[in-house]
Amino acid sequence: MLKLFNTREAVVRFTLASITLIYISFILCFSGCGGDDEVENEAVAIIPINVSNLTESGEYTVRITITGANVPTITTEQNLSIDPTSQPVEEIELSEIHFGGTQVVTIEVSRGGTVLYQGEGEAGFTRNSSNRTVEITVNPLGHKLIAEFEIMTEDVGELLGGQVTVNANQSSDTHYEISEAKWDWGDGQQTQFSKELTGSHLYERIGEYTITLTVLNGAPTPITAEQQKVVSVAAEPEIVSDKDGLTMLLIPSGTFEMGDSFEEGLPHELPVHTVSIHAFYMDATEVTNAAYKQFLDATGHRTPESWDDPAFNAPDQPVVDVSWLDAAAYAQWAGKRLPSEAEWEYAARGGRVGMRYPWGDEITHNDANYKGKNDTDIWDGPAPVASFAENGYGLYDMGGNVWEWCADEYDDKFYAVSPEDNPLSGKLITFTNDDFTGVTTRRSLRGGSWNSAADKIRVTTRNFLDPESTGQITGFRCARTPKP
Repeated sequence: MLKLFNTREAVVRFTLASITLIYISFILCFSGCGGDDEVENEAVAIIPINVSNLTESGEYTVRITITGANVPTITTEQNLSIDPTSQPVEEIELSEIHFGGTQVVTIEVSRGGTVLYQGEGEAGFTRNSSNRTVEITVNPLGHKLIAEFEIMTEDVGELLGGQVTVNANQSSDTHYEISEAKWDWGDGQQTQFSKELTGSHLYERIGEYTITLTVLNGAPTPITAEQQKVVSVAAEPEIVSDKDGLTMLLIPSGTFEMGDSFEEGLPHELPVHTVSIHAFYMDATEVTNAAYKQFLDATGHRTPESWDDPAFNAPDQPVVDVSWLDAAAYAQWAGKRLPSEAEWEYAARGGRVGMRYPWGDEITHNDANYKGKNDTDIWDGPAPVASFAENGYGLYDMGGNVWEWCADEYDDKFYAVSPEDNPLSGKLITFTNDDFTGVTTRRSLRGGSWNSAADKIRVTTRNFLDPESTGQITGFRCARTPKP
């Protein structure tokens, strides 16, 4: 029930004997009756609010808004201690209610800045009326904040390079707007809260990642909601280089024990240590003379001296007599790079654990081209690439044929201080913008050659040379990081 109180001026009775008083009253009204009219148009009201639907007693903020045609909007806010069980109806007094016909009374009950209950009713604030209104009952608002997003990138299962785009514009709030959004990409990277509801991220490793969206609503005291989705980041299992025409195979990410677990090699193969490798592409074969000729024709680079010898210049043989600097120049031209030692050993193992060679623990001339001739191995020099079976990752000649240059600066103590994640000894070289040309320190080689003894074909065997050194036992193959 709404109770309304107002004041009325007494009716002035005019008599013929009161001419002077009338004149004075007229003057006073002329100069000040506007203020009296304002008071005349206002009232004091008590709004009864039924709070019996509140499920919990405690401190609440009650906000009352009264709106109507041709009258100012009135808003008031009070903090109340509400106990719906002992006092189901709260009465709130408002002053300066304006006359003006039927007006809408809206009640919002909030806690911590979030509106939880709401009610609405009408009041007939008209002059000379009983000015009654029904009791206004507040009900649960049904307030719900929903975080929802979609992955916009097409064919998510084959994200070459891991570029993902997401859109959170589907997120909603039943009472407030979405204020800000934050993305956690599941790989250790995340954004700050931002009003931008879309986002994109480039994953550097192949795998599955849980993307978490957190949205913030626009309540006076904002609250958050989350949604998670799993995205698979993959890459094409096989690509063909558009520069040299060589096939490159995807080497999946993984963790392995790097080093000589048999303790059969030199001290620089120890200690055995755990290494995690990001997915990368690797040439299925060593770079051939035919591929290298394309590089020479395009750039005018130095021709290997061994091309004068028929034992080394067949198109399908691995190119030899190339220095580390030559290999680096080729990699830059081809849009590739040289592999790290860790990548090379991981790839050579082909997914096998604890083996001496890419194919197992034993070696014969049916497995690789190394010192001597027998069975399948009929060559006194480098064999045509892919003359022997591939390893578990589809790579050929990861043991024997030619030593292969790696990107690393050689360091015989590096294993003792190697980081676990994608280790590289020495300064990072991108093989772009000629950033390799100033290299003068020794560089690592892997894999053994056609002139190596069997114990030098092991996957853990390390070697090194100066970057300008060449020879008929040294060649290379390239790697490439997946790109978007």
